[in-house]
Amino acid sequence: MNFKLIINSKFNKELPCCKNSCELYDQITGECGIHNKIDTTNPQIYHRCFDKLPYFSYSYEDCSSISEEKFYEQDDINFFEIAGDASSLTYSDYPLKPDFSSNRDDAIWFVASDRSFGCWIINHYKKRLMPVTDGTVVRGWNKNVYQSPYPLHNHDSSKSIASRMAWYVDNEGYGQYVLLLNGKISMISSPRPAHWKK
Repeated sequence: MNFKLIINSKFNKELPCCKNSCELYDQITGECGIHNKIDTTNPQIYHRCFDKLPYFSYSYEDCSSISEEKFYEQDDINFFEIAGDASSLTYSDYPLKPDFSSNRDDAIWFVASDRSFGCWIINHYKKRLMPVTDGTVVRGWNKNVYQSPYPLHNHDSSKSIASRMAWYVDNEGYGQYVLLLNGKISMISSPRPAHWKK
C-alpha cells in the first residue's frame, strides 16, 4: 500500500483522481467513460491520463510540500482496455502489421527483431539517437523510460490495445510507452516528475 503525504496543506483537498476530478467519471456506474476496469480513486492513474477533464482547478502549489517518491514509483505499468473495444480480434496480423491505424503523420510501425511485439514509433527528438542495448542505455526517471529510438522491452499489452501502443520519444530523447486513441496520446506510462533532473 502506498501512502501520499501532504505537509502544511493550505487547503484540505484530496489529491486529484478520476472519481473527484474528471468529467469522464460516471457517477452512476463508478467507472471511467473511456478506460475499462481502472481504479478511479488512484491519483497515479489520473496523473497518467491525457483525457482527463477537471471538475475543479487543482494545482500542486496548493501544498507547500508533497512527498513524490511513492507517487512516481510505477515499475509495473499497465495500460487499460478502451471501453467499447472488442475483447478479442477475429483476424489479426499483429505484430507484423497493426490492427489499427495510428491516425498520425509522424508515426511509423515497428516490429521487434524477435517478432514478439510491435508498436508505433513517434519521435519528437530533433537530434539523432544512436541504437542502444540494454547495457548501454541512459535511464530516465523510471527503469522503463530511457533514451532509445525504439523500445528495448515489450509493452505486454492485451491484444485488443497492442496495435494502439506507441513508443514516444520526447524532445529530450527519453522514450516511453503511450496509448494512442484517435491519433492522440490518451495515456502515458510514466509522466516526468517535477523534481526529476538529468
